[in-house]
Amino acid sequence: MKPLELSITALAESSTLSPLPTKPSLNNGIGANNDVEAITVFLKARGGRSEHTLRRYQRECQRFLAWLNWQQGITLKRLTLKDLQQYHQFLQDPPLRWQYCTSQTSYTVAELFPFPVKKGSGFDNIMRVIASLLSFLHQQGYLDRNPAAGMQKLGDKYARGHGTQGAYSLDEWSFICHAVQQLPKATQRQQLHYERARYFISIAYGTAAREHELCTHTHDSIYKTDFGYTWEVLGKGSSRRIIPLNEMVMESIYRFRRIHGAPEQLTAFDTFPFAPSVKPIKQLSPLLYGNNISTRQLRTFYKSLIISLIEQQANVDSHMAQSIISKGFHALRHTALTHLLNQHKLDLEKVRVFAGHSNVNTTAGYILTEREELAKQTQYHGLEWI
Repeated sequence: MKPLELSITALAESSTLSPLPTKPSLNNGIGANNDVEAITVFLKARGGRSEHTLRRYQRECQRFLAWLNWQQGITLKRLTLKDLQQYHQFLQDPPLRWQYCTSQTSYTVAELFPFPVKKGSGFDNIMRVIASLLSFLHQQGYLDRNPAAGMQKLGDKYARGHGTQGAYSLDEWSFICHAVQQLPKATQRQQLHYERARYFISIAYGTAAREHELCTHTHDSIYKTDFGYTWEVLGKGSSRRIIPLNEMVMESIYRFRRIHGAPEQLTAFDTFPFAPSVKPIKQLSPLLYGNNISTRQLRTFYKSLIISLIEQQANVDSHMAQSIISKGFHALRHTALTHLLNQHKLDLEKVRVFAGHSNVNTTAGYILTEREELAKQTQYHGLEWI
């Protein structure tokens, strides 16, 4: 993500609509002269829980400020509820000139609004970032009022277990595991692709790790203890947790290392990446490993993998295919936690600890209720009147 000031300045300089806001007098509690400085303070105050959170907050603030400056020609101080309502509509249907731009500035419009955002949890998350920004700036005295205070509560809510399921159903999970096994392995390239797909799915499912946890750790964070191997993870909110690695997970790690010629034995300074590129080893003598791929690269790899799995299998149910494609890499975490509770019969508190959640209600929201299983178990529940 490019620095906020550089990005917005580049946008403003190439804009034909309005210049950057002029500096007002310093009459606020954060010492900001303009919108860019105000947002920078907000990002440092609210976006520092993790690198992933900071990138997401920065991206949404950049997009919002670019829209204010280019589309509306106003500053944050002139923002109204009506403007926010218009931003709602803009996100769902941005004009083509915002989606396809040939600008050579350091941050193009197309990078900010590459596609429409459909209503749903993703859309709600975007607006929550904007609402948090405006609330913070109002509390700090930078804004005289908070336009977001008049926004309607975001999104229709389902009772737990009745909304969109984040985990794969039993049929979907069975399909994915079977389809991965059926990947072609005739050439060296195909074999390496199969091994990489198998490794990522095995590790993500076996550890229930988040995307950014995989993409920011190496094998030197694995330790041998009296009760087996563990992985020390610096996770969301800079919280550390210890994930036990069973024999199946460790065998997946050993297998992938062997495939690429890395020594099977782990060392204290082993920098083999948890989320490796196609070629994890950059140099053999002395041994030098490559870096982790980014979370975006991981999601892209997984999405293309899922699409190829569906395409290679004949007679796939269209509804199941659509459901599988609609889920991303994070579904592996949802699925792992669901199986720990439903199939391996861990109690919810132990699953919470394994997941690294601070609240058991968050864990409960990850658990998939199989609709078919629920229907079978409740089919005899009721009164039979004579």
